[in-house]
Amino acid sequence: MALTHAVAHGAAAAAAAGAGKKAAQVQLQAELNTDDDFAHFLQRDGLLVVDVYTEWCGPCLGMVGNLKKIKVELGGDNMHLAVAKSDTIECLKRFRNRSEPTWMFLAGGQLLNVVFGADAPRIARTIEHELRQEELVRRGEQQRVQRAPHELTPHEQEAADAKARAEAARREREAAAAAEARTARREARARSIEPYFGDACPALLLPHAQKHLRKVTDALEPFGVVVADKCPLVVGREVVRALAAEEAELGVAGAAAALVERPSLALLLKKLPDREGDVIELSRRALFGDGVGAEEDPPKRYVGEELRAGDVPGLFVPADRHQRAAVLDLLFPKTVSAVSPPPAAPPPPHVAVVCGAWQRRAALAASGAQLLCYGFFADASIHQPRLLCKTLDQYEDRPEKD
Repeated sequence: MALTHAVAHGAAAAAAAGAGKKAAQVQLQAELNTDDDFAHFLQRDGLLVVDVYTEWCGPCLGMVGNLKKIKVELGGDNMHLAVAKSDTIECLKRFRNRSEPTWMFLAGGQLLNVVFGADAPRIARTIEHELRQEELVRRGEQQRVQRAPHELTPHEQEAADAKARAEAARREREAAAAAEARTARREARARSIEPYFGDACPALLLPHAQKHLRKVTDALEPFGVVVADKCPLVVGREVVRALAAEEAELGVAGAAAALVERPSLALLLKKLPDREGDVIELSRRALFGDGVGAEEDPPKRYVGEELRAGDVPGLFVPADRHQRAAVLDLLFPKTVSAVSPPPAAPPPPHVAVVCGAWQRRAALAASGAQLLCYGFFADASIHQPRLLCKTLDQYEDRPEKD
């Protein structure tokens, strides 16, 4: 453990020069880089004040002078200072992602308090308070708080709970916005296709059910729906993922493997001109019994159920107009593209990255063509950032580098 003895050296020099004052040797600061360093430091008597830092955001050097003064005037031998690297100390891992100074106050191996920020008056008040509390503990007039260094203080727990609530609310807002955008895209696509496929509906016979095509046509005939086109195809993994987004059963291991490895049969169902009703509803009623009451005795077993093989469905028919449009694009892309332009791809996700300004050149070089915009800000707050400038040249021209 590397120790700094600046004050002690100063006192020795004063004594050598014949100074009349008694020089107190003050151990200024210990550097803690490992779990063993930290555990050994916790064994010291008195109040321990630890400046916790990370590799990318170093110790709060601006407070050193203030802490020296506080130690000499208030703490003396009852107060010990240290800087601790949270990146390499396991019980400090909760501080690794923070970009502000972090101060821990410990005694008797227990965590007394945690203060965030470089607020010198507040830290001085906290030290005075904790020194008085420790004196009461030493005299047996008060019990020391029992809290391990890795545990959260009440203030930290409150902040963590508030952060978790804010994060949950943010995710909920993002999920709602994504769902709304997806619905809007699907509605737009359905409207663009319906003029050409209003009386048509796609369907998919999985590999093990292809031989039962006659059962499907026989079930559809009484409802005025015919198979207007059929196309054997091996569905790729990308299409399987897209189909699974429409029908979760198509994403189960057995169904996905079968679709990728063996040919399926894509069907284009069409309602006869003299038949009333929606082709999707008619097809679902004929093949799955959708909308049919349960008063039948005995209940009828529909083709969709007969063609199942365990948890793998044998037949898939879209349940609504949005699914119809999506599945038409997947199974009959050439037929659809002949009358309607392909759907617009959803916008890619946008990611905001925050890093220290000293990493500016490496960050800009790494982002390349994917970088949409950037700026230099006075702090790491993403809620109320204070913009300094918007280009690298403007930042380099600043007299001070924040």
